[in-house]
Amino acid sequence: MKKYYQVFISSVSNEFKNVRQKVIDGIMRQDRFFPVAMEYMTSHENTIQMLYSYISNSDIYALILGKEYGSKIGITSTLLDLFKKDPSVEKSALKFMKEASIKEYADITFTELEFIIADALGIKKAYFVLSDFVKDYENGIASKETARFYENIRKYNSYNKWSSADELEKLVVNSINKISDELRDTQAGWIRETDSKIYQATHNAGIIDASLDGKFDAKKLERELEKSSTLKIFYTTGARFFGANEELLAKFIARGGIVQLLCSKPDSETLNDVQLIEEAFLGSPRQLIHQEIVTCISTMKNILGSAEKFNNEYFQGQKLGKIQFGFSSSLFRSSILICESSNGAQSWGWLTITLPPYKSKDTVSFEITGELNRKGEHNILISRAIGHFNAVWDLALHRNEIFNITQDFELSKPQKNDPNEYWKKKEKVAIQAMRSRTRCSDILIEVAAQHPLKDGQYPDVEFSARLDTAIEIYNREIAKGKNVEIYVPGSIHLDYEGIADICSLSDAGCQYLIEKGIPKEAVHGEDLNCKYDSKRFYTGVYNTADECYIASQYFNENVRFSRLISVCSPNQLMRKSLFYLEYNILPMIVTVPCEKLSHNFLYELLESTPYVLYTDHDWQDEHSAEAIRTRKERDPRWNL
Repeated sequence: MKKYYQVFISSVSNEFKNVRQKVIDGIMRQDRFFPVAMEYMTSHENTIQMLYSYISNSDIYALILGKEYGSKIGITSTLLDLFKKDPSVEKSALKFMKEASIKEYADITFTELEFIIADALGIKKAYFVLSDFVKDYENGIASKETARFYENIRKYNSYNKWSSADELEKLVVNSINKISDELRDTQAGWIRETDSKIYQATHNAGIIDASLDGKFDAKKLERELEKSSTLKIFYTTGARFFGANEELLAKFIARGGIVQLLCSKPDSETLNDVQLIEEAFLGSPRQLIHQEIVTCISTMKNILGSAEKFNNEYFQGQKLGKIQFGFSSSLFRSSILICESSNGAQSWGWLTITLPPYKSKDTVSFEITGELNRKGEHNILISRAIGHFNAVWDLALHRNEIFNITQDFELSKPQKNDPNEYWKKKEKVAIQAMRSRTRCSDILIEVAAQHPLKDGQYPDVEFSARLDTAIEIYNREIAKGKNVEIYVPGSIHLDYEGIADICSLSDAGCQYLIEKGIPKEAVHGEDLNCKYDSKRFYTGVYNTADECYIASQYFNENVRFSRLISVCSPNQLMRKSLFYLEYNILPMIVTVPCEKLSHNFLYELLESTPYVLYTDHDWQDEHSAEAIRTRKERDPRWNL
């Protein structure tokens, strides 16, 4: 790896103008040195700062000393400024002045100052003294100022004598070559970017840019898609990418482009493990990754619909492209995005180092490209990325896990395997999460609502009993000095005759609590329903799972809570506990018996609870059978 070195040439300019130029030309011919001298400096009032800048960036200092001693610096204000910036220069100046018997800073010449700065910075030095000056010195006729400089140098350093410009040129070239050999294994010197090992390595690998935040240039993607036929994408879910590039992808498909997405298989061990790792890292639940895949499929449908419109409007007669996606199961590694031309001669893309618990936006991405070489192969990195994508795609195809996106495509939610292991993991994370709250003091009480309301606006007997129990707990904990908040869930429900209640379960329960003396500011209902329902599909709060979802979101967002107390029916106990466990919460369940309970014991034991255990842990997927059933029965919007 070739190194280049900067050489600062110091001398009295007027005395050696022609000689200096010859030396500079000789140095340049070596093709490994950058000579700098006063000739290259622009006119500037702060000459001292400029000298310091040039010398500090140099690797070798070459002094050519003759009979003249040069100009004195005179005004010292800028020199004092330099001393403040670099005290080592002041120390070197005081040493030089003492040995040369100089009393004032103003009496230092610019050539002497260059020596002082180089000495302070520890730069390698070479000295070249004119033979005629040495004779004058020995005969006692040399100038006083030049003699003192010569004596200072001779005291500590060896030097070369020269008589002609040709001789000086050879001496300087030989000396700096010798010094550069000594500097070869140090940090001194410069390496041309294209000569560096890292440049060669990245160039050979086809890396042309890098991003530290996992982002890529959308403009580049747009340009590359214009000359590509296939877009290959390998992401955990792809939701963020498709959501951010809907129009761009729609136009690509409209003109015949094919989009192929590989994403993690819903409820696979890979996806579940990523979820658990990220939740443990964050200390709170993250959005369900399975839900991101569902969202991504919905977005792809929208993109396909827009593509059909663009195709009819702008690309009539051109075959419409398509969107395909498949499941990567356990073979997900790093995020890949590749634009591939129709003949495969040129590919471009981004490769992201995705390392859970960090997401792609928190890690490094490389822009990669490649052209076919004589052997018909791509540059190594993009070739490997395409090879990995194609291998996983073929495996998914073999497993019948490649799908074409159509407007009527629906993703069936797979069964969850090994529930024992799954719930043990959830319990472990929940225990850790709750332990982290031991120093907190606030308490959140969630009161499971019960529909329908009496006369469409008042809690019935069972609902009222739970609210009264919540009031008792509230007063008891307040008496202990605790801060307590109560959340009453529930949207507007239908009664058993299909007539909508006048108000929501939340409003009815909150009004009941306030009338019983609970402070208004301690009561939550529709405020939390609206805030956290917006993170889903505005589905409303219509079942036990929805209640636990909203309560857990508020609980996990507020680290001041130490406990979550859920007041519910005795028959709801197990299902409530499982739903909260899904969100990494170990609730304190308080059951309220009633003469006639709405929840059937055998149904909960034999059907509902096993369904949560084995099939659908949270009921939050838009395709969840139980979520759809309960909302159809209770949500007035289903009957519109």
